[in-house]
Amino acid sequence: MVRSKMALPQVGSFVVMVFLIQLSFNTFGQAGDKKAQRARQERRVMCRENADKAFQVGDWGRAKAYYDSTLALGFLEDVALQRAKTCLLLKDSVGYCSGIMEVAPYRGEVCDEQFRSVCIRKDSVVFEASGLSVWNFAGAASVARQWNRWDGRTIHHLYGGDDSLLVAISTSPSDTIFFITDSMADYPGGIGELFRYLSTVTRYPQDALDQGRSGIAYVEFMIGIDGSLRDFRVIKSGGMRSMDQEALRVLKAMPTWTPGFFRGQPVTMQMSVPVRFTIR
Repeated sequence: MVRSKMALPQVGSFVVMVFLIQLSFNTFGQAGDKKAQRARQERRVMCRENADKAFQVGDWGRAKAYYDSTLALGFLEDVALQRAKTCLLLKDSVGYCSGIMEVAPYRGEVCDEQFRSVCIRKDSVVFEASGLSVWNFAGAASVARQWNRWDGRTIHHLYGGDDSLLVAISTSPSDTIFFITDSMADYPGGIGELFRYLSTVTRYPQDALDQGRSGIAYVEFMIGIDGSLRDFRVIKSGGMRSMDQEALRVLKAMPTWTPGFFRGQPVTMQMSVPVRFTIR
């Protein structure tokens, strides 16, 4: 019986064929990504134009809706600032204050007199009138308070009879966060080890190098009673988004800290750390 011979592809040809198929898929995927990005950019431009037109004619509600749609497609400082101003015109003070706080890391000047008058209220009272527990804060004689409109929190600085600062806390109906206490939270090995860690793992962003840019990004975060870290956010930009992103990356990768203590009990603390980018 005569067997038919089937031609088998050579290994080299097979590899080339697979490579070409993969290349075609990659090219198709890249083209699709570019098309989607272009469509997204066009939608953002359209929403921004509609928002500005509505703002100019005094249709604040429509303007805010379009600013919201614009920001949903990507954060832009000037759009966020304009949205905040629109919220104020709509008598939405919380929206205005929270909007300004979103822009503040990149434009510190937005925290102007108008912001302070709308978004912050301060007073000082004797401790007994503060509403804080005498059992938790024995020895405090007076309290300087600040109410923040954007997050509903109250900051308390508690002073002793000799006007020395005993502790600083931030309160809400659901929690208490410490800023200053008698035993501060600490990086394993101390502050020196923290900055050695940062100098070792921080990578200088290429675009910042190309432009010869230096800066310091300040990042705020929470330290739980078990030393775990959470809620990272940039509170002052290093001047470039890539610097801010790198600062967040390296700080989120930190090991567990030693928690803060107040009168022998572990407490939740909020701290901030600067990450420096300096061309040497």
